Amino acid sequence: MARPRAPKGRVSLYARNGYLSISCTYSGHRHRRALRRPDDPINRAKARELAAQIEIDLALGQFDPTFEKYLGGGPNSTALIPLYDAWVAELRDRNISAHTLRQLHLPLRGHLERWGRPLDTVEQASRFLGQLRSRMAALTLNRYLKALKDFGQWAIEQGYRETSPFAKIRPWPGAVSRAKGKVFDAEEIAAILQEFRTGGYAYYHDFALFLFESGCRIGEAIALRWEHVHLGEPPIVTIAETLSRSPTGGRVRKAPKTGERGVRQLIITPQLAQCLLERRPAYAHPSRLVFPGPQGKPLQQAGWRRIWVKVLDSAGIDYRKPGLTRHTAATRALARGMTITEVASMLGHSSPQMLFGTYGRLSGPVQTPSATDGARGAKLVALNPSQAGNTAAPAPNVQNSQQDKAQ
Repeated sequence: MARPRAPKGRVSLYARNGYLSISCTYSGHRHRRALRRPDDPINRAKARELAAQIEIDLALGQFDPTFEKYLGGGPNSTALIPLYDAWVAELRDRNISAHTLRQLHLPLRGHLERWGRPLDTVEQASRFLGQLRSRMAALTLNRYLKALKDFGQWAIEQGYRETSPFAKIRPWPGAVSRAKGKVFDAEEIAAILQEFRTGGYAYYHDFALFLFESGCRIGEAIALRWEHVHLGEPPIVTIAETLSRSPTGGRVRKAPKTGERGVRQLIITPQLAQCLLERRPAYAHPSRLVFPGPQGKPLQQAGWRRIWVKVLDSAGIDYRKPGLTRHTAATRALARGMTITEVASMLGHSSPQMLFGTYGRLSGPVQTPSATDGARGAKLVALNPSQAGNTAAPAPNVQNSQQDKAQ
């Protein structure tokens, strides 16, 4: 029997890691707040009184989504921490991974809490970030700044703030993104795949080839099921899900990182299509994984990283993170003439902007254009496929310019 839905305006109390939290829905948004009180009978009774007060405000349309009205604020409080908690709670309801929450948002919340002063102006935000700069690398600081910019934009969209003090602050120079680094060239890719084939890890060769060819995230490749593989003409793989760790340590199947916008179709190369055809079982149930682990369960990313380290070492290649297969695919696609929009769609980005600073790196010298060759009679080709006739680029949501990958 289906569980009945809570009536409108109902406030819920629940315990997480032994501490009480409160949750309610207002104006179509779910609002959560950690009460930071142990789950015992006395605190439960106090929390029920608080819930009753919130239910009254919900009924009257006077609910305070920052919870400052109910929990109070310190001197000069601008409800920054409660507002940040509301944003993080909404991120939990979306598609954010437990790793990102643990490594980015929770430490940033601690820095905001220790700051303990308003952050309403650019000057105040600059002093806060300047204080952090004295104790951390520019790379980490820029990650915090990006999160704060997103937080500020969310607060504006939700009507909590009119402006964001972080919007006009520029990133610190000299910070090299973890995504950056030397991408793998054709010779290195061939050496890596050869090592997988002959070095004792043949079971994982197809998985490695798929990462180099598709440019998808590792979690997306792990989650791939046979129902998303079409080996007709043309062969198409649909990237529609990802597997990631949940806050409780289990595995969660959900939409790609960028949500429904990250669902895309890729026309794969004949080489990869043949590889998938050979590994497909005689009866491939649609829900079965394409790349299961040796025991039939989903691959563990930690185990994949260990194997990756050993293969690169045996192949005599300097270590680079497994995620660079994605950046390699993007860089090689750009070098082969795919447009920014096409590559962004191939990778499942919500916009092409990510490519400009992260993926647009070539692994060799860049050929400068001639100022005279072909200048006369040259024609402009429209980027919009509908305007380009037979010379138009393929639809942005389909990858078909990766013929030289992993060869």
